[in-house]
Amino acid sequence: MAGENLTALPTLIWIGEHPFWTLLTLSLMLIHFWRRPGQRRELLSELSFVMISAVVILLIQLEGGWFKLPLPHQLLIEISTLLAGLILVKIWGILLFEFLLPLCHVRIPRIIADIVITIGYIGWGLFRLYASGMALGEIVTTSAVITAVIAFAMQDTLGNLLAGVSIQLDNSIAIGDWLQVDTTQGRVVEINWRATTIETRNWETVVIPNSHLLKQRFTVLGRRRGEPLQWRRWVWFDLTLDTLPTQIIALIEKSLRETKLPCVAKHPQPDCLLMNVEGGIARYAVRYWLTDLARDDPTDSMVRSLIDAALRRNDRRLTPPIFNVFMAKEKQHLDARHKRHTAERTDTLRKLPLFAMLQENELLQLADQVKFAPFVSGDIMLEQGDVSSWLFVLVKGEAEML
Repeated sequence: MAGENLTALPTLIWIGEHPFWTLLTLSLMLIHFWRRPGQRRELLSELSFVMISAVVILLIQLEGGWFKLPLPHQLLIEISTLLAGLILVKIWGILLFEFLLPLCHVRIPRIIADIVITIGYIGWGLFRLYASGMALGEIVTTSAVITAVIAFAMQDTLGNLLAGVSIQLDNSIAIGDWLQVDTTQGRVVEINWRATTIETRNWETVVIPNSHLLKQRFTVLGRRRGEPLQWRRWVWFDLTLDTLPTQIIALIEKSLRETKLPCVAKHPQPDCLLMNVEGGIARYAVRYWLTDLARDDPTDSMVRSLIDAALRRNDRRLTPPIFNVFMAKEKQHLDARHKRHTAERTDTLRKLPLFAMLQENELLQLADQVKFAPFVSGDIMLEQGDVSSWLFVLVKGEAEML
């Protein structure tokens, strides 16, 4: 019975026989968890598999004590050993790619780390099959069949995986790059085996499948080989031609280059251009290079404020939009309309017994003072207690008194 209990506890035996590696692993995990407070939630998510597997191992190792599992004893030992190995692969994968290599200033793409850990899972699983007595030929055949089935069933997933590997290997996109894909513009925060994650300036997170990203055109903003990160921006303004354009250009450029605005690159220097002249209005553009792509609108606002201040110091103002509005009043049309409405109102008043004693000229005078007051279904014309100086005459429709 004692020997049986020892064989049922392979993980505890390993821990007892290798205290140095156990303590080293736990110490490195605690240090890694302490050094990355901003990524603790992500790290806990990655370790969820480890925690679940540890619980399963504990239940298997307690089997026969508090409860009895309906599985053969040898199978339970194999499951416990397999899960213990997968836990070690996961933990040392995290420590290697997210702790030890970064300490040596070696950055491995996330997708490569995921692939290596997955290969470790598969290798450990095949090794356990071989250790359990399965022939090498059977293992190769079984793994080939399983691989073919998985490849057929997961074509899209494999496409995303290979596309992600291609993106990482040719260095076309890196973490921290600013991308524009269709109408989406944001900073790359993660490239994993399935998709590329982009965070926009609007506090949105956009997830783009790698295969979709590789099949279409995308723009990496602000990147040029051998040059610092900066992105050209345009700020437009209009002025009348009261002053020579050369004087306006010199004034704006002098102010831009003397004022050291944050997020505006010194080289190339900002400049001012005359872009168009139409209808006596000159359209100018200030062209500058943005160094922090996350602050595009605030920097544009500072540049506009600087332009306005420079112009005001020299008794100039930005020209508001100019519109030509043509208005025409046709007196004959208005007189005819008024005459037609007066005739309609006179006919309505003539039919009312209340105004039967009035002469024709008196009816015409009264009709000129009548005002059209439309109501829609559900409108309240008068409420009880209201003081009204008007007499309502119902010309068309129905009204209800409640």
